[in-house]
This record gives sequence, structure tokens and C-alpha cells, in this order.
Amino acid sequence: MSQVPLGDLFGRRTTRPAQFGQLASLGDLSGLVAQLRRCKAEDLDFRVLLVGEGPPGWPEDLRDAKLGGKGADFPGDLSDPETYGPVLVHVAREGRFDCVLATHVVQTLARPSVLLERLPLIAEAGWITTPSRYLEALKPEGAYRGFAHHRWAADHLDGALVLAPKTPLLEHLTFPGEAVWAQAPQRFELQVGWRGGLNFAVMLGEGALPVGAQALALLGRFFEGVPTEPAPPVALPTEPALDVAAELTKAIATARDTQSGLHPLGRMKFYHDAVSLILCEPLTRERLELFELLLAEAAAMGMESPGPEWGDWVNHYRAVMEALTGADLNGPTPPAPDDGPQTFLTGDGRTLDGEGLKAHADAVGAEVVFFAAGDPRYVELYGRWLALSVLKHSDTPFLVVIHVIGGAGKLAEAAATVRIDDPRVVFVGDDFDASAVTTKCFEAPPKGLIEIPVAHYQSVRFQRLGGLLDLLQRPVFISDIDLLLQRGVADLLERWADADLVLNLNDKNFQAGSRITANLLLARPTSETSILLRWLRAYLDARLSRETVTRWIDQVALNLARRHLELHAPSAKIGTFDTQSDINNVMFKEYVEGHPFRFLSLYHGFDTSTLEE
Repeated sequence: MSQVPLGDLFGRRTTRPAQFGQLASLGDLSGLVAQLRRCKAEDLDFRVLLVGEGPPGWPEDLRDAKLGGKGADFPGDLSDPETYGPVLVHVAREGRFDCVLATHVVQTLARPSVLLERLPLIAEAGWITTPSRYLEALKPEGAYRGFAHHRWAADHLDGALVLAPKTPLLEHLTFPGEAVWAQAPQRFELQVGWRGGLNFAVMLGEGALPVGAQALALLGRFFEGVPTEPAPPVALPTEPALDVAAELTKAIATARDTQSGLHPLGRMKFYHDAVSLILCEPLTRERLELFELLLAEAAAMGMESPGPEWGDWVNHYRAVMEALTGADLNGPTPPAPDDGPQTFLTGDGRTLDGEGLKAHADAVGAEVVFFAAGDPRYVELYGRWLALSVLKHSDTPFLVVIHVIGGAGKLAEAAATVRIDDPRVVFVGDDFDASAVTTKCFEAPPKGLIEIPVAHYQSVRFQRLGGLLDLLQRPVFISDIDLLLQRGVADLLERWADADLVLNLNDKNFQAGSRITANLLLARPTSETSILLRWLRAYLDARLSRETVTRWIDQVALNLARRHLELHAPSAKIGTFDTQSDINNVMFKEYVEGHPFRFLSLYHGFDTSTLEE
């Protein structure tokens, strides 16, 4: 980990978010104290917020306010979102703190993401410390590893603070480097500095514990340990279901409260939370009316940025709320569009039209289709891995169909980059021209405005799915192109034989653009599926032609489309994948042997050099 001068972190105006991690001795904050004192000497209004009790012996002149715990200026449970209401109101009125210090707090929280998501909203910069993963793997308190009251171990990997759950499985690992770690107290503390934004990931998510030998392998990779014996079964805890009605009531009250002092951007966030919660359950007539009313109120409220550093948040929430507005969920289902004649190219060089592809699917005995899309660059990067994984692991006769975005007339060039001459691999394309797109695509900070038309790229597979499904009349797995099949699908197809669709549902995420992850979907050629796909296509076509769009328009569209389907075909059956075994909703930076997932989504930044052909 690189050492970064503290002055760079707390300099007054950095143009982009900055973040770094370093290892140090426990409690070594002398450099930080000196830097903060310099900042206070240069700016009498420089303010420091402590999270929790703060470090032992922390100077009183560097404590302007305290968040969390009893007797704090902003008291409460740091895992409870309600705790942050008063401090968010405070910063809306007084401006953000210059620095927030969270020392040895994150690893103790039941839901650390609640704190980590809000730190950049509260302060311009911050400093986080936890025991390093090396110390958590040792036995500082006796016969067991780590500290008994710690729930998480932390590291800083690829520019992100990464938290791994400390489960009983840790006791079933041995650590070849243990003796060396114990003699290196200068590596006992992880220190993470950030400014403008905080990049973090919670390995395997919050709430449910990982299970089985596969989880042992995942944790072993993080902690640099190896299994000593098979892991005992670990029971998943039962969590109470979210009380949508209660949470909705609170979100609406905060959004509509014009006397709270909360900036309109903050109120817009609660309007967003409220309409997102409504989409978490099937829509009644009353809920649909409330959904549309809240969106109208949010649009009428108006929202200006409270400062230049908040502009990307304004654009993000505005893009998402506009994506939800005017969806006409209860309106008629549009007819299927005609995309005209399609040209297909098989891996062994045969050119086919639509009827030819149907005959080809029959000839190879295909019972299922694996469908993905990407621009030529992504096809070159990931198309081969996807196709090879299906060729190796599928236990059901198949076709792999790769849609090359903007690749019409250039299918042979795209196929040459994939380098698979198997007739079961098929290429198709369109005439999309990225340079002609004028729609601005926004994501939440720190990314903000995205220069390439990511929303368009992500949506193509869903825009073209209806036509492919209607043509081939076989179940289709629709996925990101950077995804690998790792075991057969016959049992999965049997399990959901009576389902119209199967979605990747994030049951711990309640936001409209994240509730459904678009990296995997199973669609069967039924009349109910046709309703969803026709509405989805019309919606995406319209939204992608507007002046602005959210980067997550495909996931917003899926969330809305399933509610349209439920309103128009109440008997439709929509299943969900098992996110503990079917598909990963956590990110891996490299291939981990023994992972439990049938489909492994690689996500951006995955090191493909760790894969084997």
C-alpha cells in the first residue's frame, strides 16, 4: 500500500475523490494529529467530527462534535439509519465537517455500510482505522483468532476498503505467515484516508453468513489462510422481513417535511427511498396512486445543488427519479417492434438468417440459449471466456448467442477475436453508433457523468431479447458478457420449469435501481414473458432517447417491468435465483477456487489472468 502525504488528503480543493490505505502500528495517529492542527491553524473554521468515543487520549482541541453512542452531540446506534438524521440536518444548514475520524468503529458494527455510505455526506474528508486483517488472524485475546467483539476484518484492495465477515470458519484456517505477522506490530492497524468519496465493499454482503467449504475457500483467500479440515455446517440466521409500510411512512414524512431544514437534495433522497420501497412489493391500486403522487411531488419540488461538490448527487437523483416518472405501469402493453431481418454467423463460419438459425438450433439439439451482448471491445475481452465456460460446463444442449453492439456487417471480425470455431457459438449484431448518442448518462458519485453510453450498452440485450426468444422458442439465460458458467443448468431449468421468468433479486437492497441486478435473467417463451419484454423494450427505447439517463436504467426497467407484468397478468410466475449459490452479488477481483456460484459474474476490474482455459 502506498504512503500518501496527509497534506494531500486534507488539501482544500481536490478535483476528484481521493483514497488510500496504509498499515501502521496500533493507535499511531501522530502524523494525523499534526496535520489536523496545521489545518486548524490555517483555518479557524476547520471542524473535526469524531465517530464513537474516538482514540484514547485524543486532543480536545481536535474534537468539535461527536457522532454515535450515548452523550454524543449526535447520539444513537451507528448501524441504524435513523441515527444520522440530526447530523445530516446539521450539515445541510452549517456545511459538512472538514474531517470525520472513525477509529476502531467499523469492525464492530452490525451494518457497517450504514456508516460508510454516509461519511462522505457528513464530511469532506475522513480517516478510518481498524485492526489489520493480519492482527485479526492472530490470537491477541487468547485461544481464538481476532477480537471477540469484532464482526469484520478489513483490508484496502484496489482502491477500496473491503470488509470480510469474521465467521466461526476463521478458526478452521491455518496461516503460513502467522509467525511473521506476529513479529510485525507495525502492520497491526489498517488506516484508510479518503476525500470527496469513499469506495468500499462488504464481502459476501451484510446479514446472511456464508456457508460451507466454499465460504471457507473465499475467506481463506482474503485472510491468506488454508483450510485445516472440512468446515462444519453454518446455519443462516433468520432475519425479520422488512416492514415496508413502516419504512415507507417514515420516508414519506421526511420527504414532505418542509420545516426540518433538510436541503431539497436530502428530501429528494427520501422521495427516492419512498418510491423505491413501493416497488419492493406488488402494486395495489392505492400503492400505484401513491407512487405516482410522490414522483409528481418530487418533480414539483425543484432541486438545486447546495454546492459544487454536490452536483453529481443532484444529477444522479434527478436521473433516477426521471426514470421512474411517467412509466404508466397500468397502461396497455405496447406491441413488439420489428427489428427487420437479422444476420447470424456461427463460430464455424456459416451465415444464417432467422429461419436458418431456428433450423440450426434444431440441428444441434439446443434446449437452452445463453445470450449476452457487448460492444466489440467487450466481446474481445470477455466473449471467449463466456463461451468457453458454457462449452465446458453446460449439461444441457445449447446455443451461445453473442450480440455484438454496433457489429452489423463486422461479425467475422468479432468472431475472430473470440477464436472459437464451434457451431454452437453464434454471433449477431446491430448498427448502433456510439458516437451519435447525445444522451448524458449519470451515475452516483464519485463517477458522475459517464463519457461513454454505458446505459445503452447495458440495455441492448434486453431490447433484443424478445425477438430472440420469439424466434428460437427456447428458455434463454440473459447475462452480462463478463460472466462465467461454472456448473450445469439442468437442475436449475427443472427447478423453475413452471416459471415465466427468473430474476436476480437483491433482497437486502431496496433501491429502485439496485433491487434487481441485471447480470442474469432466465426467460421462457410464454405469453406472460412477452408482456414483460414488450413493455421493457418500449420503455428502454423511449428512455434511452432522452437528454439524460441513469446508468442503471436497465435495472430500473426490470424493476418496473415486473410490476407492469403483475398488473396485467397476475398469474405470471416470477422466480428468483439463489444468491448464495446460483449467482454472486458480491465482487471478486480474481478467480477463487472452490467458490459456490453456478454463474460467476466477473464485474469490472476482474483479473482474467487468474482464469484457465
